[in-house]
Amino acid sequence: MQVMFTCVPGHGHLNPLVPVARALAARGCDVLFVTGRELVSRVEELGFACAAAGPTLAEMEASALADDEVLAALDTEPWVVAAAIFGGRARPVLEDLDGLPMAPDLVVHDAMEMAGPIIAARSGVRWVTHGLGPRWPSLVEDAMPDFVDEVWRANGLEPVARGGLGHHAFVEICPSVVRSDNRRHDDRIIESRSVPLEEPASQISAFGDNDRPNVYCTLGTFTNSNVEVFRTLLDAFASLELDVLLTTGAGIGRNELGLLPTNVTVEDYVPQAQVLTRADLVVCHGGSGTMLASLGAGVPIFAMPQGADQFVNAPWWARSGAVRVVPAAVLDPGSLAALVESALADQALRAAAAAVAQDIAAMPSPAETADKLLALAGR
Repeated sequence: MQVMFTCVPGHGHLNPLVPVARALAARGCDVLFVTGRELVSRVEELGFACAAAGPTLAEMEASALADDEVLAALDTEPWVVAAAIFGGRARPVLEDLDGLPMAPDLVVHDAMEMAGPIIAARSGVRWVTHGLGPRWPSLVEDAMPDFVDEVWRANGLEPVARGGLGHHAFVEICPSVVRSDNRRHDDRIIESRSVPLEEPASQISAFGDNDRPNVYCTLGTFTNSNVEVFRTLLDAFASLELDVLLTTGAGIGRNELGLLPTNVTVEDYVPQAQVLTRADLVVCHGGSGTMLASLGAGVPIFAMPQGADQFVNAPWWARSGAVRVVPAAVLDPGSLAALVESALADQALRAAAAAVAQDIAAMPSPAETADKLLALAGR
């Protein structure tokens, strides 16, 4: 049985799919990923076959904003822009795949990747929408047909509601306390526990063997190129009695950060699951992957949304009681230092994180989810 996973070419889109993909592979399925060329090597490192198709993230955004109507909606109707960026990717993905021998028995697509449902419909099989975090706002789903319905028709298919989002099933990886108010797919939900990627252990020397708090700081893999934000964080940490591990990703070089405080260690990347076992607080951008991994480990969070869907999702994370959300734009080093210190001392914040961790642990495992997907496919 072949299961095709389609995802937007970003780590925040790929990583949530991997646990279920691995569980399906363990059950004898042939797993094939379809994503942008910049992510192919990473998918192959994870042990999966991969076909490159579609534009890069930068190309997706540029193509959408080249439309004057979409550009005009940037400040007043951002949901239209989101639908244009992600819905507009479907056609070039299908064009790149044209002629390749593919016969999936099931398609799993990330909730922002809109070619997957069309591939499944062309193949006469079912598809599953895999959540990445709190669900799309309803306004985005309502705008999606404007950008994908014509692609369905061009492939000889009658469009389905909302571009196919959640049409047969929706894999929900968020615990109930942080789910958005978009309840459209509730009758087709397959709950699945979000688990961090299993990766080889690495030597992490940032956290000392002392009584000082350990803080893990990351701005993710996409909204991580603002030197000023990093510098504000570093200046805030310099005044505090704690140890910090800060990861920059590929968005910025260490030499761009300037002089580092003695209590801060900077790495390009570390296995997140390994770090979270020793962290007392996570300071981050509010990306869904980091939020779910941190809450799953019972670690409270101080979030400063930077872009993408982080601002939209912030209220849902805060509702858990385990997350403090503060706009990065209003912070100076002194204010940030005081807020971080306050978060570390907040026992209610820590207790709420522990409660959310219990909720996540009680959700079905990726292996159980894989069995449900096989049943959905009639296998």
